[in-house]
Amino acid sequence: MREGFSPHRRFFHLSPQTMDHDRLLIQFDELVDDGVVHHSKPQVTCIKDHGMEFHFIVADLLIAKSQAETKLQLPSKDSSEMPQRLKCFGPGSDIAFLDPRLVFYTIRGTHYLAYNLFAVFRPQLLLLTIDSYKRQQYPLDVLDITATVDVLQQLNTSGQRYYAFLNCGFASVGASRSHKHIQVLLQPAYFFPDLPEGHVKVPYKYFLFRFQEKTSDFEPPNLFSLYTDMLRQTRVFLGLADEAQETPHSVILTLHWLLVIPRRTIPDLEVSVPNSAGMVGSVWLPRRENIDVWKMLGPTSILARAGIPAD
Repeated sequence: MREGFSPHRRFFHLSPQTMDHDRLLIQFDELVDDGVVHHSKPQVTCIKDHGMEFHFIVADLLIAKSQAETKLQLPSKDSSEMPQRLKCFGPGSDIAFLDPRLVFYTIRGTHYLAYNLFAVFRPQLLLLTIDSYKRQQYPLDVLDITATVDVLQQLNTSGQRYYAFLNCGFASVGASRSHKHIQVLLQPAYFFPDLPEGHVKVPYKYFLFRFQEKTSDFEPPNLFSLYTDMLRQTRVFLGLADEAQETPHSVILTLHWLLVIPRRTIPDLEVSVPNSAGMVGSVWLPRRENIDVWKMLGPTSILARAGIPAD
């Protein structure tokens, strides 16, 4: 049995008494002040394209992120090949662990809630599997969903609007790390599932389920069943018959809805592959001139190519 890495001596199970947005910010700011986490206020440009709202978020720290990630590789079977490998979140991880304070909590003994080293937003969190050999190209399991539900329910009690997303399928969906992780962050604006049905013409095919108040749909076992059904339909759209095959898709979860977007690899895409947040209009860019390329190509056209075109 693979054992999880233990970077933090204190292990907490999530509870209403311990999870707090303000505490998250205090520790986040401390890590930024100490140079452990990289963050600066991003520049935001808002535009609409064919009725869909886009927030282009320019953060030059994404340049440093790309450079840092080239130094992180999955562990080699021959340890002599990587004598200077950075300390990571476990023997199978490729996510750097530079300071014990990066781990804010452990959840149910299955996941770490940790700070993202390169934070576009304040704060920006990673929900990492403690089993560092779990991989990003595989779908969410019931433990992933249970941990995500725990975090969203607790963080949103503070009056904030947190959401979670998974880039499943590695590079083809905007993922850059192999160690399985879900991103948790503040929602910068309303996404199209927050609006009435038909309010926005979405340029790609998707599966959306809106939760009704006081129903059991958001309970993890039921949510997992719903997600599994969406995943089955995604495989049909992508022409994948074998459930064991990797299924590239984006998953976005809020307290109000679940969204699954089938994804595909697009050769010669003139811009960086949008991650799951980008697919709903929150596009993160390293340079301001990247916005001009998006405008020239058409933001909704880019999203259509990164998914399955709606038309």
